[in-house]
Amino acid sequence: MKIESKKDACRVTMVVNASAEEIREDYDKVVKAFIKDAPIPGFRPGKAPLSVIKNRYGKEMQREIESRLITRLLPEAIEQEKLDKVRVVDLSGVVCTAETGISFSCVVDVKPEFKLPKYQKLPVSVNSTEIEQEKVDDYIKMIRRSYAKSEETEEAAKDGDYLEVSFEATSGGKAIEGIPEESSRYIKSDKFWFTAGEKPEHESIPGSSKAMLGLKKGDDFAFDTKFPNDFMVEALRKVKATYTGKVISVRAMIEPTDDELIKACYVDSMEQLNTKTREMLQKRADDEEKMRLTTEISALLIKKASFDVPESDVQIAASEHVEEIARKMAQDAKVEDINAYVSEHKDEIRKAAEEKALDDVRLRYIVAGIAEEQGIKVVEKDINDELASAVQYMAMRDPKSKLTVAKLREQLEESGRIAMLVDQILKTKVIDWIIPRRSSRSCRWGCPQRERAVRW
Repeated sequence: MKIESKKDACRVTMVVNASAEEIREDYDKVVKAFIKDAPIPGFRPGKAPLSVIKNRYGKEMQREIESRLITRLLPEAIEQEKLDKVRVVDLSGVVCTAETGISFSCVVDVKPEFKLPKYQKLPVSVNSTEIEQEKVDDYIKMIRRSYAKSEETEEAAKDGDYLEVSFEATSGGKAIEGIPEESSRYIKSDKFWFTAGEKPEHESIPGSSKAMLGLKKGDDFAFDTKFPNDFMVEALRKVKATYTGKVISVRAMIEPTDDELIKACYVDSMEQLNTKTREMLQKRADDEEKMRLTTEISALLIKKASFDVPESDVQIAASEHVEEIARKMAQDAKVEDINAYVSEHKDEIRKAAEEKALDDVRLRYIVAGIAEEQGIKVVEKDINDELASAVQYMAMRDPKSKLTVAKLREQLEESGRIAMLVDQILKTKVIDWIIPRRSSRSCRWGCPQRERAVRW
């Protein structure tokens, strides 16, 4: 077998030629199989002349011969050229006869050759994730407030109370025009609800919460505001407005007692609620810090190593990112018709997806190199643990779910996504290994750097 090859970055183009003698055995086996099994009217099985069989099944026989030969010769050619194959991208130009042999062209993407960046002393620091009691108390206050009930009151509105109001807005002493009908309630309403508060988490109209403090049923009110640049109603962005109106009713928030809160939260005591809240906040803080470290370390590794990667890897990864990036770009642009936006900006979206994919693919090869150098491996237990966590999460979201670990694994293997899961697990293990040691007692990462630094 003769091979002519040309390499460009991570792509190798080969022209493979095998002589008539080299293909004779495979060729004859296919011909004999057709003579034996191909049904020909007027002839008993195996008795029809070859010329008759070729006349009736010539195309099928040729396809079978070519398929059989390529299936054997292509792996041999890749091995002969010592290619570290990622995937075969294209196969074309197949010419095959019993007299001349076979020739074909193929394009093969191969793994990149690059020098691993220095990764053992990256300039990253681990932040303390210790949860202070104040945070626990604040969260329990939020839980308590979520179980609060409202009742109408004649008293002045306090922080967190709700006010039913009617109002009309003007700008420069004139009515505000050009507002879509579906958003008109933001400039005039006979029944609208405001929340009183000094530092509200959410305000339907900027400045309304503070203006409602101290108001009673029947009170008139007025306040000035300016809508932010990113306000949900585009026609109101940057608009300065004056609101005047009347309070229709005030509903005070009645928070549950400790005993009522304990019962609502399915705990035995406030001490247990405190403990569970701390554990939840601690896990959340740990997860956020791990995510920050993963992002920072990943960016540093990518920055330290620039090299060519297989184009087919990039295209596959880009396809995975298109929907995610399209949704984010549409949200950033604050458009309502996402499909129309995606259609109009598809080239821009694809370019952004490919840029992200390029970094992701580079990082995957860097991670694989570090793992090989340090003997970090993904074992069956790692995969099963990840699948079990996914099944548990899905069961929480849908109690009727009948998904099992075995079924999920089968689905991933059928779709080819099991390799993506293994890559993700390996990345996690490598990042854990890289995370630097912290000696502070308040830090949750204190393992030696050459062991798994974090257990999640």
